[in-house]
Amino acid sequence: MNPADYRAGARFVMNAAADYWSDNSARWDNYRTNGDAGIGRLKLLMPYWRSYNMTTVDSATFDSCV
Repeated sequence: MNPADYRAGARFVMNAAADYWSDNSARWDNYRTNGDAGIGRLKLLMPYWRSYNMTTVDSATFDSCV
């Protein structure tokens, strides 16, 4: 992203989310073939941000890896 875009008044939003599917060829079957891995949240990006992540591990595991 170009920092000049912020000076021009541009606003950017980001989302990270995922679903688990039973297999690569599964068709939608009202949540019987898939489930949430992570429900996304929209975040307004600011110039000072360097990363935005979504993970399926618990916080203790995540903290031990970072």
